[in-house]
Amino acid sequence: LSIHVREVIAQLATEDSICSGLPYTFGGGASQDVHAACYRGYYWDWGDNTRPDKNDIGIAQHGYASPGEYLVSFFVEDINGCIDSTSAEIEVFGIQANYGMDVITGCLPLEIQFTDSSTADLEIVNWSWSWNDGSPNSDEVDATHTFFDVIYDDEGEIVPYEVMLTVVDELGCADIEIQSVLPIVPNAGFNLVFGDEICVGEESSFMAFESPPMQYSWDFG
Repeated sequence: LSIHVREVIAQLATEDSICSGLPYTFGGGASQDVHAACYRGYYWDWGDNTRPDKNDIGIAQHGYASPGEYLVSFFVEDINGCIDSTSAEIEVFGIQANYGMDVITGCLPLEIQFTDSSTADLEIVNWSWSWNDGSPNSDEVDATHTFFDVIYDDEGEIVPYEVMLTVVDELGCADIEIQSVLPIVPNAGFNLVFGDEICVGEESSFMAFESPPMQYSWDFG
C-alpha cells in the first residue's frame, strides 16, 4: 500500500502596481500539490466586490475599474479537502485624459489652442495629439493647431475632425480623449428668384443660400 502525503501550499504570482481598466494575469500555477490526481481547484477573491473566480488551470485574469488599494485572496484545495491560502496587496493607478479648446468651430484657416487638463495618480510623462487631418502628431503638453481644409461626406455635409489626445503615465497606464472640431466654409450659392429675361430698366431678384447673419457682396457683371 502506497500512501502519498501532500502538503498544499498556495503561491500567488502577480504585479503589485497595475493600471485601472485593464485585465491582468494572476498566476497560481506554482502552488504546491494542487495538480494531477491531487488537485481540487484554484480560487481568487479580488477584493473589489466583484464575483470571485475558480478554475483548475491556476491562471486567472482580472481588471479593476477604479484606482485604489485592493487585497487579493488566493486559495488552493486538494482532492482531500486540504486548503491553503495566501494574499497580495494590489495598488491600482488611474489616468484620465481630457483637454479644453478656446474655440470648437470657425472659418478656415481655423486655429485652435488645445489645453491639457488630464489627471493621473502618477506623473504623466507622455502626450500625443492626433489631428486626423494628415498633419504630424504633436507631443506638446498644450498645443496649437491650424486646420486648413474641410472634409465632406457623401451628402455634401462638412465632417468634423476628431482630435485625439493620448496620455501615458510613468507606469505605462494610458488613456484617450476624443473631441470634435468643425471648420466652417460658407456656401456662396444663390438662386435666381425671377427675372431671367428682362428689359432694360426692369429688375431681377436673387436669393443667397446662406441666411443671415452673413456679409454679402454681389457682383452683377
